[in-house]
Amino acid sequence: MSSVHTNVPEDYGLPDSAENDLSDWTDISKFCPRTKEWMQDEMLYERFSRVRFMAVLPGGWLAPHADKDTMGFGATNVAINNPDGCGLVMEDWGTMPFTPGSVFKINTGYRHAVWNRSEEPRIHMIFDGDPSDDFKRKVNAGYAGM
Repeated sequence: MSSVHTNVPEDYGLPDSAENDLSDWTDISKFCPRTKEWMQDEMLYERFSRVRFMAVLPGGWLAPHADKDTMGFGATNVAINNPDGCGLVMEDWGTMPFTPGSVFKINTGYRHAVWNRSEEPRIHMIFDGDPSDDFKRKVNAGYAGM
């Protein structure tokens, strides 16, 4: 919704419909023109809702949590970097094999946790929206080949 309003609408006392009504490229997109172009050309989403750069500082962590109450694909997670000593562990899956530049569409209904035991920030880009049928086919084909 804006560069400082990165949570879901209900966190700001707004109805769920506000996500569609207020979502547009924010002021940060002008500082990331190649990233915006890549997302529009390569990610095959019909529409993006939440796009966030997320940093876990050295020694930081995200406690075990599930992002939703139902099972199914959640946000798309892009590793801008993933220093040695960082991990995202998924319940019933183990440690996700993130490497710099890797892209995963993960089931955020499973409990998961993140830690950074490195000396540098771990930076990932996480985005939500409406993936196109082409994107869904690519994701399913990728996971079928694992």
